Amino acid sequence: MKTKIYQQIALLTLIVSILAACNSEQQQSNSGGTASEFSRFFNFSSKVDVDELSNAMQKELLDSAGIYQYLEKEEVPPKLQKDFLTFYKEREYMPAWLDEDGMTGEAEDLIKAVQKSHEHGLDPENYRLQVLDSLRREVEADNAEMEDYQLFDKTYTLSYLKLASHLLAGGLEPEKLDAMWETSSRKKDLAPYLAEALEEEEIVESLERLEPSFATYEGLKHALAHYRELEKRNEKWIKLPGSLVLRPGDSTEYAAQLARKLYSLGDTEEQLETRGVYTPELAAAVASFQERHGIKEDGVVAENTLAMLNVPISERIDQIKLNLERLRWMPERPDGRYVVVNVPEYMLYVFEGADSTLQMRVIVGEAYNSTTPIFNDTMEYISFSPTWTVPMSIATEEMLPRLRKNPGYLGSRNFKLYESWQEDAPEVNPFKINWNKVEPDEFPYRIVQQPGPSNALGRVKFMFPNRLSIYLHDTPSDYLFDQAERDFSHGCIRVEKPVELATYLLQEKGFGREEVMEMMNLPEPENVTLPEEVPVFIEYRTAWMGQEGRVHFREDIYGHDRTQMGTFKEALASTEPKAGN
Repeated sequence: MKTKIYQQIALLTLIVSILAACNSEQQQSNSGGTASEFSRFFNFSSKVDVDELSNAMQKELLDSAGIYQYLEKEEVPPKLQKDFLTFYKEREYMPAWLDEDGMTGEAEDLIKAVQKSHEHGLDPENYRLQVLDSLRREVEADNAEMEDYQLFDKTYTLSYLKLASHLLAGGLEPEKLDAMWETSSRKKDLAPYLAEALEEEEIVESLERLEPSFATYEGLKHALAHYRELEKRNEKWIKLPGSLVLRPGDSTEYAAQLARKLYSLGDTEEQLETRGVYTPELAAAVASFQERHGIKEDGVVAENTLAMLNVPISERIDQIKLNLERLRWMPERPDGRYVVVNVPEYMLYVFEGADSTLQMRVIVGEAYNSTTPIFNDTMEYISFSPTWTVPMSIATEEMLPRLRKNPGYLGSRNFKLYESWQEDAPEVNPFKINWNKVEPDEFPYRIVQQPGPSNALGRVKFMFPNRLSIYLHDTPSDYLFDQAERDFSHGCIRVEKPVELATYLLQEKGFGREEVMEMMNLPEPENVTLPEEVPVFIEYRTAWMGQEGRVHFREDIYGHDRTQMGTFKEALASTEPKAGN
């Protein structure tokens, strides 16, 4: 069937070219009357007596008008529309997934790739898996019409581009969901990328190359498969009572169930024998579970541990899917040095390529009032012995009530008060101001804390200038790092080991620990430029694969999982096939 069609198209092309040449004078006077982009490419007039032949050809190839109608009916987003139109224009509207023998091997490979999309937490039906298979059967039938071939080709192209775009940069734009979330995802011109994939017969491989290259992405894919298998087994895990408390040596009817669950989740290498007792071995498995969930590793089953143990497998599957999507939003990791802060984990990591060379606990923004924004930037310098200019919100909401009671509050904490926010504004004596008459919405003063041990920023801050005024810094409140949940700041990120971090980042400049300590105790601020700028990634991952090969989960401290999950499911869930072409 298909061979005959292509033989006919070759003959039609020759006939139309001859007829068009014989009518060149009429063609010049009617140059704007062609029926389609394809007609213009072959340079014939719609006014000559070859309309029927012209239409037959356009049914075999793809005309631009039909493509626009298809894109409108499929509600294709603008970026994908551009890729789609560019792809067909560059190939002069020739079919991409058909040849003289019918459906190409690349089309078969696309179906395989779409089937595998579930491994990424995506729904194959979002890429029209059943429609692709249905169209395949139609074009393989002896009674297939030209329209069937047209729809086949356009649908396969759109499925590839859609899947490719989702693997490359995710299916959502998180900054549209949350103003405090900015991304700079990976980018690629997908039209030439698809053309090359077809040319090299590497459809599956080309899509695999678009996946994020982070090791944790591949790890999360394995975790997703494992948790799906757990769900498929439909193990009868009874929800543990919220009042339950277990310590080693306690007898309990839940011991066997707990041992079985921890074995399935990977916290023990073999099924533990309990005989109705909460054994030391079972407590060690609970401690492993606690470590993976950011809970104090005491081996005691109590409120926080119970809450994590009782999370349904289906919710963990959704959580893994969402975090796979978040990894697709992220830019490529650099080959050299970079810093990662995972906010829900309350941890900072310094990487050299794929290797973590330094890590420490952090304190992040308070969940309800001062959440730390999620974004990427570049660290440029370190500010030693810094001053702290109090933000207006803190000055009016927290400090003004204290000043009304005690104007000496500023001096006791090494603050200076300035008449205005201008750099050259004179210093003001706080005792000469009637603070009871100062209104929060008319607060003119600038409050600056001087360098010293009580400075809110500690003795050093790590600067990556950004519009959000977020940075890493030291803190005099070291005791807070011992808390399991560390969301106490006003948005900036306090680091547990500022000396080690500064020494590490400045080692190429000859700074050792002693030099850093000396800089941190200067009477005035001093900035030191980094030997090279360091990318900083502030992330929000509530599920990830650890380097030890176990999946970790954290609490959704800012509610981003809740707000993004519904939109994520809606955007990447399967859609009902649309009829027509």
